[in-house]
Amino acid sequence: MTTIDYAITITDGVRTETLTSSPFQIIKYLPNPPTSIDSISDEATVTESIELELTDGSTMDNNIEVNYIEQLFNQAQNVNGKQGQGDPTLAKVYITMKNSASGTVYRSEIMSGYVDRDEETLRTGYWDGDVQHVIVYITRRYYWETNSEVQLELDNHLEVDNITGLTIYNPTIIYTADTISFDTSDDSINDTANGLAVFQLTDVIQVFGSTSNDGEYNVDGSTASKIRTIENLTTEIAGDVVTIVGLNCNYVSISADQAGTVVDAPVRLEITNAQGASISYEDIHIGMTHMPDIANFTFFFEGEDATDGSGVDSSTTTESIACSGGYYNALVWSGDTEKELCTWTMTAAMLAAARGSDFLGIIRLQAGTINTTLQLRLSIKLSTTTIWQGQLVTAAASKYMQELGIIQLPPSLWALTAPKALTLALSAKQTGGGTINLDFLHFMPVANYRNLKQLNYAVANGEGIHVDDMRKPEITYGVDGSANQYQTWIPRGSRLMLSNTVAQRIFILFDEQDNTQNINRKSTVKAYWRPRRLTL
Repeated sequence: MTTIDYAITITDGVRTETLTSSPFQIIKYLPNPPTSIDSISDEATVTESIELELTDGSTMDNNIEVNYIEQLFNQAQNVNGKQGQGDPTLAKVYITMKNSASGTVYRSEIMSGYVDRDEETLRTGYWDGDVQHVIVYITRRYYWETNSEVQLELDNHLEVDNITGLTIYNPTIIYTADTISFDTSDDSINDTANGLAVFQLTDVIQVFGSTSNDGEYNVDGSTASKIRTIENLTTEIAGDVVTIVGLNCNYVSISADQAGTVVDAPVRLEITNAQGASISYEDIHIGMTHMPDIANFTFFFEGEDATDGSGVDSSTTTESIACSGGYYNALVWSGDTEKELCTWTMTAAMLAAARGSDFLGIIRLQAGTINTTLQLRLSIKLSTTTIWQGQLVTAAASKYMQELGIIQLPPSLWALTAPKALTLALSAKQTGGGTINLDFLHFMPVANYRNLKQLNYAVANGEGIHVDDMRKPEITYGVDGSANQYQTWIPRGSRLMLSNTVAQRIFILFDEQDNTQNINRKSTVKAYWRPRRLTL
């Protein structure tokens, strides 16, 4: 038999039929790409043929080899369901291909197939030497993917190239300890517990709880035990319970050089509770963006940075270690009609980066009374003219994280790169007016988006939430400390898909079953995928 440097198999992971070694010899095979991928769905398939010679020494043995392949094809049909629901107890069947001995193995899931005899099979010449010629027909997924999962290196404000589990917050970096002291000689904040490494050069931090050093500072350098500040500090010994609030960090980034895929490929996320205590999640929002100019887009608008709207009676910036940025904005209005409470500027650079992408507007309220008589709305203005208005959304009672609907930025303008700056406005309506304590507004990407609704369950420290969009059908499940899997999640939304050669970012934000949205909750994240190809 001719020696070749590639390998093709049909396998379910237990039984493997290698078509490039005895008793098989491939005469002809050309993997078919789909005719068009412009509007192709992830479920699309291609059908192709493989011409084989069987040389197992006898007609009977050749037929046995054919039967093995046919059994695998029958299994593939049963996995996917001949008439509806498939059989989850069966292993999926794949055709695999490797172009060289040291090359990457790619696979494509087989949906169905059959083996046909060549029309010349019964001619006398084809039986000489017990060699038979057959044609194998395969219907498979339209793409090839790596046979093994590939772990992605993740970056964020805290660390780069992480594969051990990158720490994120919900959404703000925060540290509290009674081991923190202050030194005026070098304008440093010091911690004998070595918890300061999360604050980085050029960060803006807020200090709370000290005797003499509460306030805002710019970080001029940091280690685990020391932060130097640009501003002057007053010497103070440790003992007070001091809280330092830093930047928002509820995301992981994937660098463009890792996204080597031809067509979009789904990811699997492992989100692990790293808080040190159980968390009873309620809603987890997971949004993934592929914007190439992501550095210019503003995902967070702090309440304390807002400008008073035309309908607000008063606004008061209030310190709170429970809030992003260390503050919330108490907005007061009166009357029964809808009132504009506050506004933020969306710069031209920000809107150019968005290029018409869709986002879910989520606001976080801090404390106070929230009931279903409150209605909220996002609007966009060009100067003083309202050019887009969202729905008037009725607040969920006592829930501090409120969803305000989908917003396109800039409105009705797709792929434009030179938009004009606009104003984002938040308005409210409630009989007799009221007060809301606004912490922040977060734009959550929704082109690739998952919302996980948890049933009544507490996830222990160290337990994981796995969002596996690589599976078909995709599933979300919990994993306990003994690696046991369980289901307490109701997933909604679209699959998280990695795109080709562009930097990507995944945001995660959640609230809890007591209706709070605690900013200091810590998690770690790992991500995996299988890059895809159309041809090999």
